[in-house]
Amino acid sequence: MGLVAYTLWNSSPSPDPDDVDALGESDDDADAPGEEDDEDAALFPFEGRFYDAADKAKVMAMPELDREEILAERAQQLTKRNQDLQLKKALASSSAAASKAKRKAAAAELDEDKNRRSTRPRVEKRSALDDYKRAREQKGAERDRLASTRDRRDSRSPSLHGSDRDADGDSEVEWAAEPERKDEPPAELRDFDRCRIGRSAFAKVCFYPEFEKLVTGCFARVSIGLNRETGQNMYRMTQIKGFAVGKPYQLENSAGKPFTTDQYAVVTQGAAEKPWPFSACSDSKLTEVEFTRYKDTLNKENMRMPSKRFLGRKLDDINQLLQTKFTEQTLQEKFAKQRAIQLKYDPVHQAREKRKNIERRRAEAEEAQDEEEVARCDAELEALDNGSANGISAVKAKASPVKPVDQHHKLALLNQTNRKKTQNEVRQALITERKKQLKAREVEQAKKTAEAKAKIEAKAAERRKSNLELFGEDTPGTSRAGTPMNGADTPKRRAGTPLVGSQEKGPVGALKKKNMDDDVIGSMDLGIDIDI
Repeated sequence: MGLVAYTLWNSSPSPDPDDVDALGESDDDADAPGEEDDEDAALFPFEGRFYDAADKAKVMAMPELDREEILAERAQQLTKRNQDLQLKKALASSSAAASKAKRKAAAAELDEDKNRRSTRPRVEKRSALDDYKRAREQKGAERDRLASTRDRRDSRSPSLHGSDRDADGDSEVEWAAEPERKDEPPAELRDFDRCRIGRSAFAKVCFYPEFEKLVTGCFARVSIGLNRETGQNMYRMTQIKGFAVGKPYQLENSAGKPFTTDQYAVVTQGAAEKPWPFSACSDSKLTEVEFTRYKDTLNKENMRMPSKRFLGRKLDDINQLLQTKFTEQTLQEKFAKQRAIQLKYDPVHQAREKRKNIERRRAEAEEAQDEEEVARCDAELEALDNGSANGISAVKAKASPVKPVDQHHKLALLNQTNRKKTQNEVRQALITERKKQLKAREVEQAKKTAEAKAKIEAKAAERRKSNLELFGEDTPGTSRAGTPMNGADTPKRRAGTPLVGSQEKGPVGALKKKNMDDDVIGSMDLGIDIDI
């Protein structure tokens, strides 16, 4: 409209000052209805996001991903529409003011006014265009930052006022409505400090249901180490963007009892991001220096500070988490999480699981008749027993940096050590007894072998004795082949003589018996010859 007035002013040959003022007023009045029409022509008249009730029902019936995509696109359209309206208003107001000033100055100096009319609107137009580009760049940076956390935002049902609380729609609708909250004061240090969580609060709620969801977006005062010059701890104001799992460490509950956890908070300051343990989060309040550094970092990286409304929502989330009402199921889930982490880093449990694994492998090797694997498993079991007898082995100590400190844990370790020592002693005693049994069996076997050999030799001696009794000993000049016919040369035997000689012989080493009466009489030579 300002350009129309500029054209009419150039086409007038000799304008009157009063006519010029009247023309400017008429042009300004003409601009207002057009601007009001543009503002009244809403893109989505129904609840700020839909065309009508039918469109709302259609969109809400879509799958979640499609619905969120459509709502995000409409939010972007609203954002662009609001920015365009602001730019048009700025251009119209600047053009109208410049045209009015030019028309007043034209009554005095027409030539100079022509030059000014050709330059001033262009300067104002370039300045407004730069503001528009800068606003678009800030919006793009904000969209990139919000895109990284869109999956962790609360999904809430749409309200009657058209406030989109689902994923992307939340940030986009708030961005579109930001120009309407120009009078909202910026967030102060105490607003951020209300949303701060320290290690004591982490120790209390880290196993609560929906802990990660509700705490994401809150703030923490993180210790980053000692200052080399002063020797004091240095702290940074950071925002929690998520959670991760790392090396185990210990926290103390409200009763002062330590417990183990491996949860880490992923915190950010500007674009920098790093996981930190809950134990590094201070319980002290944020300082003005830390708050100033945080704001400067965001400004340097072209990132927007969280609004007061956002901090209010996070404060509500913290109160909701602290006021959690546990049911039987949620209590079981909380205790299960605690128990799982305790067992995960308990050296006794690790040793027990390792033993079960080795025994399972040994059983499978025995079924497959794999003697090498069986021997390997036996060696591992023996090494495990030796390590248990001497305390927690170095490998276990390296694998689990968490050391048991409570008395109950110490007693459990002592009982396990004594039990393993007793088992080792029993095993050694069984091995010694087994060796004794094998040695006794060998002696018994040797004895039986000697007895059998003695019996065989006795039978052989008895057989030789019988042969001597039947045939007698061979002497030179005699032959058993035949007997002389006249019998003159046949030697005469005395009765009992051969028997005596034969009786005197016996097996080597045999015990000698005392001669009885019959033996004595039999050995006597009575001089009686028996001729047959």
